[in-house]
Amino acid sequence: MMIDALSLLAEVVGARQPAQALRHCLGRLLAAGGTEAAAAGVALFESVWHTLPPFEDDRIPQVAADLYARCGERDGAFLMAGLAAQLQRSSRAAPAESAPADDVARRAAAIAADREYSSALLHALELLEQPQDWAGSAALFEAVWPCVPPMVEYWVYYRMAQVYAALGRRLACMLMAGIAAQIEPGTPVSDMPYRHVLNWFRDQARWRDAALLWQRRSALCPDPALLSAAEAAALLEAGGPLPRVQPPSGRRDHPVIEGSTRPGAKWRSYGGEAECLQQLRGPMQRPAIQISELIDAEVLLDRGAVAVLGPDGVPHIDLSLRDYPAMVRRQLDETQRAGRPVEELNVDEAVLIADEFSGPNLCHFMLDQASRLALYRSAGVDVSAVTVIGPEMRTEYQHVAGGRQGIRSYIASTRRARVRVGRLWVSSNCRALRHPAHWGSQWAVDAVRGGFDLTRRAPERRLLISRADSSVRRIVNHDEVAALLGTFGFETIVPGRMRFTEQIAAFRDAAFVVGPHGAGMANILFCAPRTQVLEVFHPLYGTWAYAMIAPPLGLEYAAMVARDGESDEPQYNDPRLPQERRNQYSGRDMRVDLDQLCQWLLESGA
Repeated sequence: MMIDALSLLAEVVGARQPAQALRHCLGRLLAAGGTEAAAAGVALFESVWHTLPPFEDDRIPQVAADLYARCGERDGAFLMAGLAAQLQRSSRAAPAESAPADDVARRAAAIAADREYSSALLHALELLEQPQDWAGSAALFEAVWPCVPPMVEYWVYYRMAQVYAALGRRLACMLMAGIAAQIEPGTPVSDMPYRHVLNWFRDQARWRDAALLWQRRSALCPDPALLSAAEAAALLEAGGPLPRVQPPSGRRDHPVIEGSTRPGAKWRSYGGEAECLQQLRGPMQRPAIQISELIDAEVLLDRGAVAVLGPDGVPHIDLSLRDYPAMVRRQLDETQRAGRPVEELNVDEAVLIADEFSGPNLCHFMLDQASRLALYRSAGVDVSAVTVIGPEMRTEYQHVAGGRQGIRSYIASTRRARVRVGRLWVSSNCRALRHPAHWGSQWAVDAVRGGFDLTRRAPERRLLISRADSSVRRIVNHDEVAALLGTFGFETIVPGRMRFTEQIAAFRDAAFVVGPHGAGMANILFCAPRTQVLEVFHPLYGTWAYAMIAPPLGLEYAAMVARDGESDEPQYNDPRLPQERRNQYSGRDMRVDLDQLCQWLLESGA
């Protein structure tokens, strides 16, 4: 059998249904027999599998396992057979090279029996964090792997790719990284999975595969960049000319915002540097934004997932949210087969403001979702005359802000529905989210503030934000903090218990704001320039959301790193812990150092 690897790759990449094309090509190569055909099948699988949605059945992984076995690649054969077993809900995986030790087998059985088996496995792996534990991590994972249903926990694969890389098991590392890329194809959380796959291709001098991977990742999520400009140029030269990526037919793309540079920011820090803010010290590149216009489109909605299909039924993956369109379509079909309702809706014209955050959140709604309406207006869309597709409108602030922005007709993305749209508009920053407000862009901040009267009234107010309405991320010594600030004229407010107009009025008139990281801090959007703002972070958790929007608002921003509210143990206070561990502690309470608070009061002129 003559094997033309480039033709096979082109056949799969150019297919309308690439997963089916890959399965067909791999089956032909397996049937051909011989190590040459098997090696070609393995190379073809590795070139494209990480670009596909999570597999719907066991056929591709099982054929891949057989090809790896024929090539003598034990890790590839075992891991792909294990994935096939998960998809079959049976244990037909290849046996491990050696039986696990009794204690590993016991822990694996307990994890497999846990209803939250993905989280249980991740927790067990995180306890094995030292270099001497890496072999134990691999043994535990491999004992669990063929015995559970498909796992959707991104951090399991993230961690195992790192473990296998440390152990020098490069193929296993690449396969785990590929699954992570399938689950979160464009996540800005980490570029690690793509780096491992890229390194695999470069180590094998597969320059074209490496260049195609770089091209795809850059289109999905341009930041963080996988390669420097010089590295990308060298890779493209080695890989040869790449096919130009064209959007699916039936749409026009309109540029509305040019790319720009967000300059580095400065702020005062107390209690150490907040880890989550460090990237803001240097310049950041904001990508350009375009509006895509589709005629006679279909939008599939399933509990926050949004799939955008063109008039020919072909999905526009770069405009779809939270899941691959094929998966959303399958879920709606299964819902109907189970006798549960799926709405069928028709609208003349619609715009999409939804993104990966489908629940009500003041920060996300005001600074990311509502601000997109300004983009559609710049493309000539009359927002008051079209249907808006976005997160469920459950709160007062959503209705008030939406009304000020001109929303009249609305469809929540949390519904289960098929929506036919005569003309659909989708902003590119729905998919490529740059939280918040497109990385602090002035146009986005101004667009949302413009709907409100923010003329400052007298007298000025000094605010301490309380999270008394929340069970997480509270200040445990709040009474001491309130007493100290009270001597400087501060009043305590609980934004979540105030009407939205009351929140706006309080922050509009504020000269000083102190509060823990959380949605209540989003109200600094309504503060006047030169307002002094102190945001308090837990040592292991926070985001740059409010530090990001402080410069375009003209605020005097400062950050304080508190201590854990319950323990002085390093595991709750050391920001150098791995990211996947720190993310678990997003809800822990914190304790404010009163001496540091006094220092901020002195330096802020309170």
